[in-house]
Amino acid sequence: MVNACIIGCGLIAPVHLKAISSIENGNVYGVCDTDKERADLFAKEYNAKAFYSLDDVLCDENVDVVHICTPHYLHADMAIKALEKGKNIVLEKPCAINNIEFEKLIASYKNSNKKVCSVFQNRTNTCIEMLKDITKSNSDDGKLLGISGTMRWSRGADYYKHDEWRGKYATEGGGALINQSIHLLDLMLLFGGKVESVCASHSNKSLKDVIEVEDTIDALINFESGIRGSFYATNSYPVNQPFQLELNFENATYRYADNNLYKIVKGECTFICRNGATVPGKDYWGGGHKRVISDFYNAILNGTEYIDLTSAVHTTKTMLAIYKSAKNKGDVTKP
Repeated sequence: MVNACIIGCGLIAPVHLKAISSIENGNVYGVCDTDKERADLFAKEYNAKAFYSLDDVLCDENVDVVHICTPHYLHADMAIKALEKGKNIVLEKPCAINNIEFEKLIASYKNSNKKVCSVFQNRTNTCIEMLKDITKSNSDDGKLLGISGTMRWSRGADYYKHDEWRGKYATEGGGALINQSIHLLDLMLLFGGKVESVCASHSNKSLKDVIEVEDTIDALINFESGIRGSFYATNSYPVNQPFQLELNFENATYRYADNNLYKIVKGECTFICRNGATVPGKDYWGGGHKRVISDFYNAILNGTEYIDLTSAVHTTKTMLAIYKSAKNKGDVTKP
């Protein structure tokens, strides 16, 4: 049994708590928040111990793993402290909000003997796993020419006003990319491989008087293999739509949209599969939190595979390169 403690009782905490509660080898041992009322509320609901500081959690020898679900600017520092205290970690995105703190986190991880799980839950979606298998085995599709990724979500003023840290570069690190569409970028890199350079732009189209970060961002991604990626994400749409991902081969196109996977050849569209149940989570998020956490707990107990921190390095560095390019008016930037 793995004793878990949630750090940060915000919007994503219930997703982690529900996932842990539904896993055979998981136990919600504790919840932690500096807001005593929040911590007490979740502790009562899950029959768990309430903590009000990270230090108290890290000093409790019964805690096997901490789930860092706090505001972005706290992620790297908290993860480093947890590693130094000998705790395994489930780390929500982003791993860090700048390269300096990310490098410190990676160094701390490499110097520890503990495990760190990066929560890129969309990698475990049924359609994505099927698409990985297809692209590895089907040579009839020909050469991969390009990858496109599109996200259209809705994040209004109320969303940003809910928590003071949102919408600010110093505390959130960015907007539509670092908070929402980093998962879409991760999927593009999963299929495209190593990135050579990016050229990007960003803007705030709908919330100019509310936030200082971007609500819309786009990038041209040049992969080392020679293929190109087209990335677009916005939080200014009136509804939330699932990610759309396309892989364009010489002889076929694979389209992942509306949680379905299709193959298109000469205009003929064939349905391949649909994602499984998305509980816990929302259908446009990707419902893989339970799978990611379950795999991690099995890794702690049995040494099996999981989505570890090193597998998040390329996505994090590419994300930060996109921001650098956008801030420098589209300069070509290497991760």
